[in-house]
Amino acid sequence: MAPWILLTNAGITAREAAQYDDYRWRIESYCKLLKSAGYRVEGW
Repeated sequence: MAPWILLTNAGITAREAAQYDDYRWRIESYCKLLKSAGYRVEGW
């Protein structure tokens, strides 16, 4: 597995940055699911 680096200028810990990245990934996955199911979320 390739290493990755998360860059931020926010005053937070590495653990918090990773948690926010996890939240972002979950939201993107959910939106992708809605789009693939034909819910037309782009027009919201």
